[in-house]
Amino acid sequence: MYRTFVSGVATAMTLALTLSSALACGPDGHDHGSAPEKAQAISAKHMQVAQAGAGHNGHQGGNPTPATQNVVKIGALQIEDTWSRATPNAAKVAAGYMRITNTGTTPDWLTGGSFTRAARMEIHEMAVKDGVMTMRPLPDGIEILPGQTITLAPGSYHAMFMGLKEPLKEGETVSGTLEFKNAGKADVSYTVRSLAAGGSRKH
Repeated sequence: MYRTFVSGVATAMTLALTLSSALACGPDGHDHGSAPEKAQAISAKHMQVAQAGAGHNGHQGGNPTPATQNVVKIGALQIEDTWSRATPNAAKVAAGYMRITNTGTTPDWLTGGSFTRAARMEIHEMAVKDGVMTMRPLPDGIEILPGQTITLAPGSYHAMFMGLKEPLKEGETVSGTLEFKNAGKADVSYTVRSLAAGGSRKH
């Protein structure tokens, strides 16, 4: 029994380390081997275990106008339902999710932002193909076409918070910013939900 328990703990620690390495991928000077922009591939099983253990300066922008129900408007963009998952005490990464609607007539791009509990934030994409989950940073951001609503959700697009300074606790609210190529910088607040919180994968 003792050997089985120790083996299980060792396996869980190995998977956590694997996930941490994958989440650290990005075009910012980290060691990525011979292909810095190449997506990191992780088996779907490993990602599921890890998730269970977790989560440009703007042009012509204006001051975003906070509204009720966690809605922020900046220019022609409407940002809704910004949230994140609670994290274990030792976690160094977390993710942010939301919906963004472009009500204007020209496209815009979500290019980055900040999170007060993390050293930096990047825009990432995750996808599953042939049973393998891949993750990659999006240096050019996510395009939001006129009339389009994009959803950042678990298993899809997401904001990656890297270098967490302290854990996220369910029920609290953490501030941050989102940066758009055209609309500028928006101040947002992320509601921290449970460790097991899910979301829509449509985008």
